[in-house]
This record gives sequence, C-alpha cells and structure tokens, in this order.
Amino acid sequence: KIPPYQWLMETNLSKTQNKVSVYNYEVLQKILSAESSKIESGETTKSSQEGESDWRNMPTCDMEMMLISSYGDEFIPLFDAVPKLQDNTVKANEKITLARKELDVILDKCRVDNGVMLKYFCTDFPGAQFPKDYYLDRVKRFFEQCDKDGALLWYTGHGERGTGNWCFKDGAITFDDIFGLYMDHLRGKRLTVVSDCSYSGNWVKDCVKKMDEIGILSCGHHTREQGILLKVFSSCQENEEATIGTYSKAIGNNEKKGITFSVKQLDSGQNTWYGDFRYINCRKKPSEQCEIRSNSTWEDRIINFSLVYVVRGKDKGKPAWHYVLVDKAKVEEFKIQIKTGTIDVANYGKVLYSGWGNNPPEDIVTKIKLRFGVLDP
Repeated sequence: KIPPYQWLMETNLSKTQNKVSVYNYEVLQKILSAESSKIESGETTKSSQEGESDWRNMPTCDMEMMLISSYGDEFIPLFDAVPKLQDNTVKANEKITLARKELDVILDKCRVDNGVMLKYFCTDFPGAQFPKDYYLDRVKRFFEQCDKDGALLWYTGHGERGTGNWCFKDGAITFDDIFGLYMDHLRGKRLTVVSDCSYSGNWVKDCVKKMDEIGILSCGHHTREQGILLKVFSSCQENEEATIGTYSKAIGNNEKKGITFSVKQLDSGQNTWYGDFRYINCRKKPSEQCEIRSNSTWEDRIINFSLVYVVRGKDKGKPAWHYVLVDKAKVEEFKIQIKTGTIDVANYGKVLYSGWGNNPPEDIVTKIKLRFGVLDP
C-alpha cells in the first residue's frame, strides 16, 4: 500500500534583501535536454535487448496495440467536443476522407515488423457512433488479454475543451478512467498512452497529478517498484488545438527502436509533449538505491523544471545568488524586469534557496538537479 504523500518544502534562505543589481540568470537544465526537438523516445522494437546503453530507460519491448478513433458529429447537449482543426474549405465528406487517411498513416507505422501487434481497432464515425462505456469495456478487455510486456493505447479524434478528454456521443473518457483500468487489469506491465486530440496535454498533467496524489516520488526506481509503468504522449499542449493528420505524420520509424515520438513544434504550430514515468531520474542504476528525496514531485520534474532560474548578482555590494521557482504567469514579466538590473525575486515566485557568493554550493546544485532535472551519469 502506498503511503499518503507528505510535502516537505526545502528552503535555505539567507537574510539578504533579494535585490539584484548586477545579474546573470539561466534556465535550469531541462528534463528533455536543450535539443528537445531531436528527442526520440523509443517505444517498441522487434527484439528486446537487456543491458541497453541508456540504463535510465526500461528496455524496449514488443507491444500489443489498441487504436480508438472518434470522428462522430452527434453529442449530448452542452458537451464541448472540439474536432481537430482543418481547412475551412474542406467539405463534410472530405473530412471523413482526411480522417481515414490519418488512420491509414497510423496503421502503416504501427506494424508487426515495428514491434506492434494491433489487437483492437475501434472507430467512431458519423452514423456509426457508440457510447463511451462501449470503449471502456474494450479497453478493459484489451488490458486483461494483453500477452506482451507492453500495451500501446492510441486515441485520435475529438478532444473535450479544456480537459483533452476523449469524446464520444454520450460523454468523455477521462485519464482517471484509463488509469483505474490499468491499475485493476494491467499493473506491472508497461502502458504507453498516445492522445492525439485538442487539449491533449492535459492528460500529461493529469498523470502527473495522479502520481503525486498517490505518493510516488519522481524517479523510475519508485514507479518500477510499485509496478506503475506509464508513458503519456500528447499531440499538443494543454491549451492548444490539434490539426488532423499532423501528429501521425510526425511519428517516426526507427529500425532499432521501432516507433519513435519527437518532442517538437509541428508544422501546424502545435507543440507535442510527453511524460515518462518509468525513466530513472537520479544517478543510481536500477539495482541501486534511489537518491530522490521526499520533496521531489512529478509536478516539479515534468512541469516546473522549466520555471526554475538561478539569479546571480550583488546585494548590498556583496555577491549573492538565488534559486527561484517563477510563477508561470509571471515568467515574461520576470524576464523583462531582470533586464533592468534590479529585481525583487520574491515577487515573482518561490525562493527555493539563496546565499552569499558568486555561485551556489555544489550540494545545493545537486539538490536542485535531483528535484527538477536530470543529472548526467
């Protein structure tokens, strides 16, 4: 049984005034690395190989796949299902053609020779729509009957405005619905969820929230110990709308890794995202004891990592530094203000650590990196 999560905020604040007149700031190392557009996350391979060079990832494996599509046009009243974006000149019958082409691209890339075995293909089109419980029942059956080490659950279609939930004629399937079925019927095996719909980035955030709620620290050591082995890919951010056919075309085929997903901005302008909850984020190998401590949350690891800044400057004529977790809504204001040469960093978020000197001590740097970012081996 997983114990309730206890939040412990670490602080080490000096008595400085948090005023910086001469400054030098930088974004902390990002979990996805500086070249996020080139990131590949291998999901499947024709043959699993133990002892891969990147020991932080779980070894790739063959997977069984379920593909769900929702392109229907009839929904319950007041249900805000958002179709994928497309050219306004496209006629109704042409929209269905585009949807079928999108499915063809997905099926072409998710083949047996790429390590994927398609087990269920459930479509939802105008005139042939089904209730959400129909799909939930099939997801349950898919999990129960999965014979491989991993399962790939792929959704493409309408997304509920503001939530990214999967839309069907009588309502939506939520991340919590899928997580509950996973815990009951597939726990201990790898599950990769691909959500290709408008506002789908919310599902990455929902998974982050769920992992923090049940108290699993932000490292693959802990998720592997608990048998909760998830990856969630979204075709856009939580506040963006997806364009039909765009994400499926961006999925790569790698001879060694199988299907690969890139984190980048697509031609349509939407920005892909993902959360890897199996990845080892500390410096210790899978057989060793984890370094992650009780104040390390998945929210910090996947969402807040890009909001941490170290500010260097002078306070009362003495060199000083501050680690600041900047409020997302204040980032642009923070950047503008810091260029003026004087800033009260406490007005822009939480001061995590601060002290005298030109640079933070090594133990503080390590704590910040373990909590928010990935350390090199």
